[in-house]
This record gives sequence, C-alpha cells and structure tokens, in this order.
Amino acid sequence: MEIDDLPYQFPEGLRVFVIDHDTTQLHVIANMCFQCNYRVATCIVASFTLHLLRETNGRFFYVILIEAQMSDMDSYQFLQCVTQEIKIPVIMMCADNTTSERMNAIEKGACDYWLKPLNVNHINNMWQQFKNMIKLKEYFR
Repeated sequence: MEIDDLPYQFPEGLRVFVIDHDTTQLHVIANMCFQCNYRVATCIVASFTLHLLRETNGRFFYVILIEAQMSDMDSYQFLQCVTQEIKIPVIMMCADNTTSERMNAIEKGACDYWLKPLNVNHINNMWQQFKNMIKLKEYFR
C-alpha cells in the first residue's frame, strides 16, 4: 500500500486489529477505536489471528495492537511473523513498563510499545505509525 492508496478522509476508517486475552481491555480499546472512527476487528486468540492474517495476507488491516503477554502463544513470535511475513505495523501493549520489556518488543519488530491502560490519545494518534511505515517503505524502494 502507498500513501496515495489511502482513503480521502484518512485516518478516518483506519483498519485496526486488536488482540488481547482480557476481554474487558479488548472492549475498552475497541470502543476507543470506534470513537476515533476507526474500523476495528478484535480477537482473544493470537494464534487464530495469525492464521487469519496469513490466509488474507493481512490486506484488510493497517495496524495491529497486541497484548505482550498472550496466553495461547508467544506474542513476540506473533510479532516477528507478522512484521516479517505480512509486513503490517504492530504495536505491543502491556502493563509491564520495564525497559527490558519495551526494548525486547522494539528489537523484535514492534513499531511502538504502549503502557496499559491505554487512553484515547494513544488510539487517536495510532494512524501515524501506519503512515510512518508507508513513508519508510517508499524511502527504501
């Protein structure tokens, strides 16, 4: 995808996939996405999400938010698969604010690491991660 392919009213309509095993957090984050006029899909199972993304080559989503400590699979394995195979920006989120956890996420391919609980400012500015990723791709062609 290129910047010229984005919807006219971008970032309205940004397509976000949120993955979190905590359904309460999942609903809160999804509602914040809806408040920002983003289109959102949610899932509580990272392995199912990875399968879906592989089947569709990720073409339906611009950004993925995933909890760093998923119960069904290693979130960092998910991160590496998505960033290397499917090439969608992934933002890790977690309540763990240690420098090592943050650096681990970035080193393994996350474009950002957000401390939970998230707020609407995180969500409102999420589109910039996607926009920056596209600009980098165009720069390195």
